[in-house]
Amino acid sequence: MENVSHEKIIEALKKIPFLGDFTDEELSLLLKITQWLRFQPGDIIIKEGASEKNFSIILKGNVSIRKRTGVGAYKKTICNLSMGQSFGEMSFVTGKPRSADIIAEEETYVLRFNSEDIQKEHGNPRYAPLLLKFYKKFSEILAGRLEDADKRLVNPFM
Repeated sequence: MENVSHEKIIEALKKIPFLGDFTDEELSLLLKITQWLRFQPGDIIIKEGASEKNFSIILKGNVSIRKRTGVGAYKKTICNLSMGQSFGEMSFVTGKPRSADIIAEEETYVLRFNSEDIQKEHGNPRYAPLLLKFYKKFSEILAGRLEDADKRLVNPFM
């Protein structure tokens, strides 16, 4: 990854809805427990079946989610995600293997949150307000995905 100044990273983070309520100081603390990663088109960001406890927010770029649809090697694109959207929440919470591949469709930057790194800061008073905001936003994402799934169950032709 190329070197990017701390100020540019903070400015980029402020544009992401998930992080919009965080102060500059909180974002600086957050950067200490996250990874800023860059991927090229075609790079596999997450491999279906991998065991890892992290989730990512797309800072720039576009990814596709591809899932095995049967016994063969064919993987179907089930959706595309772009700036501000996230992926990997279920494994972050449960630690279960990844259920799909995530592939960079163009140059893509992500902010990766590792569950273990976040857990280490739970007792740290400097991180308390940050983690409260983090888990609130994280819960909103999961609730939104559950609501979308409920709607698809009621009307599968959406």
